Formats: sequence, structure tokens, C-alpha cells
Amino acid sequence: MSEWTPPVRPPEPPSPLSDPPEILRLVGFALLIIGFLFKLLHWPWVPYFLAVAWLVTLAAMVWRFAQRKAIVPKAIARDLFTLALVSLLVMHLLHLPGRGIPMVLLIIGLIGSVRLDRDRYMPRSGEQGARGTWLFYAGLVLVVIGTLFRIQHWPYGTILLIAGLVLGAAGWFSAPRSRD
Repeated sequence: MSEWTPPVRPPEPPSPLSDPPEILRLVGFALLIIGFLFKLLHWPWVPYFLAVAWLVTLAAMVWRFAQRKAIVPKAIARDLFTLALVSLLVMHLLHLPGRGIPMVLLIIGLIGSVRLDRDRYMPRSGEQGARGTWLFYAGLVLVVIGTLFRIQHWPYGTILLIAGLVLGAAGWFSAPRSRD
């Protein structure tokens, strides 16, 4: 009789949060969201949050290039989109000139990110993670409506904003991640 051997399991894919540039990129995006909340609520220190968000996002992009790993188009498109978005918003809120360049980079990064990673943004209804994507979009709608309520000084604008951000974050972190 031959000996029984347990089945060999394939190795687990690395977590996206085990990549330091990815963590820095997410921290920069979180600081940007916090800066916008401070701006909407007219709290102080908005320029500092935005400047730190821009520096952290730039550091993430430089770190990814300094690692000298294989260049992954999805990661480059996401980094380009995030850096351009943060740059554009920081330049707008701090009234800095030259917003056309980040706008062009933002459009290029958005088109590249959606094109290369479209299964992540628009999964089919039966696929794993489709619920997380729709949670994210529902949160996005609540944030837009809450912002409009805040601009018009109507009641419940802050509650809609916070609910939308929480729902969007839940959808973002429950959406499927690519293994690049």
C-alpha cells in the first residue's frame, strides 16, 4: 500500500496591503478625503492635510518606481490617476496656477485605469465582489447628494456625506482586488 500524502495547496496570493507603496497611496487618498471633510465643515488645517496628502501620494509613486520591479500597467494607471486627482484638488483649493497639466494626467489615468481594470469597477452580477462595487456606487451617490445638500444649506447634508463615505469605504474594501 502506498502512503497517503495530503494535497498540495497553491500558495496564497499576497495581500495588496502588503505592498508599502499601495499603503502610502491609500493613506494619501484618505488624507485627501479628510481634508475635504475639513473644507466642507469649515474647520482649520485644510491646506496642511492637502499638502501632506499630495506628498504621501507622490512618495508612493516614486517608491513604486524605485522598487525596480516589473512595470504593471494597472498600478501605473492607478498611481497616475491618484496623483493627478490629488494634485488637481490641492492646486484648486490652495489657488495655485497650472491646473491644466494635472487635469490632462487625471483624464489619461482615469481612462487607463478603467480600461485596464474594468472587471474590478464593473463586475457582472454573478461574480464575487459585485455587491461591494454596488455599495461603493451607492456611497458615491450619497456623497454627491450630501454635498449638494451642504451647498444649499439644507438639513441632513452632513449625515448624508458621512453615510455615503462609510458606505463607499465599505464597498471599496469589499470589492475584489487584482493580483498585480
